Amino acid sequence: MDAAITQAIRRILFEGLSQHKDKLVVAPEIVASATSSAVYGAAMEWFRSADRQPAEEAVPALVRLILPLLEGSAVSDPTDHTRTSV
Repeated sequence: MDAAITQAIRRILFEGLSQHKDKLVVAPEIVASATSSAVYGAAMEWFRSADRQPAEEAVPALVRLILPLLEGSAVSDPTDHTRTSV
Protein backbone atom coordinates (compact mmCIF):
# COMPACT_ATOMS: atom_id res chain seq x y z
CA MET A 1 0.00 0.00 0.00
CA ASP A 2 2.78 2.46 0.89
CA ALA A 3 4.51 1.87 -2.43
CA ALA A 4 1.27 2.33 -4.37
CA ILE A 5 0.57 5.69 -2.74
CA THR A 6 4.14 6.89 -3.24
CA GLN A 7 3.96 5.77 -6.88
CA ALA A 8 0.69 7.67 -7.39
CA ILE A 9 2.25 10.85 -5.98
CA ARG A 10 5.34 10.26 -8.16
CA ARG A 11 3.22 9.91 -11.31
CA ILE A 12 1.42 13.19 -10.68
CA LEU A 13 4.68 15.02 -9.98
CA PHE A 14 6.40 13.47 -12.99
CA GLU A 15 3.59 14.55 -15.32
CA GLY A 16 3.95 18.15 -14.18
CA LEU A 17 7.74 18.16 -14.13
CA SER A 18 7.93 16.61 -17.59
CA GLN A 19 6.16 19.64 -18.99
CA HIS A 20 9.09 21.78 -17.79
CA LYS A 21 12.08 19.51 -18.56
CA ASP A 22 13.98 22.39 -20.14
CA LYS A 23 13.93 24.24 -16.81
CA LEU A 24 15.31 21.35 -14.72
CA VAL A 25 18.91 20.57 -13.87
CA VAL A 26 17.97 17.14 -12.56
CA ALA A 27 15.97 14.53 -14.48
CA PRO A 28 12.24 14.78 -13.73
CA GLU A 29 12.18 11.09 -12.75
CA ILE A 30 14.65 11.74 -9.95
CA VAL A 31 12.89 14.87 -8.71
CA ALA A 32 9.50 13.12 -8.77
CA SER A 33 10.86 10.08 -6.90
CA ALA A 34 12.62 12.09 -4.21
CA THR A 35 9.71 14.46 -3.71
CA SER A 36 7.02 11.77 -3.66
CA SER A 37 8.94 9.84 -1.01
CA ALA A 38 9.35 12.99 1.06
CA VAL A 39 5.65 13.88 0.78
CA TYR A 40 4.47 10.40 1.71
CA GLY A 41 7.04 9.94 4.47
CA ALA A 42 6.24 13.28 6.07
CA ALA A 43 2.48 12.66 5.88
CA MET A 44 2.81 9.22 7.44
CA GLU A 45 5.06 10.46 10.26
CA TRP A 46 2.57 13.24 10.98
CA PHE A 47 -0.34 10.78 10.91
CA ARG A 48 1.40 8.31 13.25
CA SER A 49 2.37 10.96 15.79
CA ALA A 50 0.35 10.62 18.96
CA ASP A 51 0.62 14.34 19.71
CA ARG A 52 0.38 15.58 16.13
CA GLN A 53 -0.34 19.19 15.28
CA PRO A 54 -3.56 20.06 13.52
CA ALA A 55 -3.21 19.72 9.74
CA GLU A 56 -3.60 23.49 9.36
CA GLU A 57 -0.36 23.93 11.32
CA ALA A 58 1.53 20.92 10.01
CA VAL A 59 1.00 21.45 6.28
CA PRO A 60 2.80 24.83 6.01
CA ALA A 61 5.78 23.39 7.90
CA LEU A 62 5.87 20.33 5.62
CA VAL A 63 5.64 22.53 2.53
CA ARG A 64 8.66 24.53 3.75
CA LEU A 65 10.50 21.25 4.26
CA ILE A 66 9.63 19.65 0.90
CA LEU A 67 9.49 22.66 -1.45
CA PRO A 68 13.29 22.99 -1.64
CA LEU A 69 13.40 19.60 -3.41
CA LEU A 70 11.39 21.09 -6.25
CA GLU A 71 13.06 24.50 -6.19
CA GLY A 72 16.53 22.95 -6.12
CA SER A 73 15.86 21.06 -9.32
CA ALA A 74 15.13 24.19 -11.35
CA VAL A 75 17.65 26.14 -13.39
CA SER A 76 18.38 29.37 -11.53
CA ASP A 77 19.41 31.11 -14.75
CA PRO A 78 16.62 30.57 -17.31
CA THR A 79 19.14 30.86 -20.15
CA ASP A 80 21.27 28.03 -18.68
CA HIS A 81 19.87 24.75 -19.92
CA THR A 82 22.61 22.56 -18.48
CA ARG A 83 21.04 19.39 -17.18
CA THR A 84 22.59 16.71 -15.06
CA SER A 85 21.65 13.24 -16.21
CA VAL A 86 21.82 10.46 -13.65
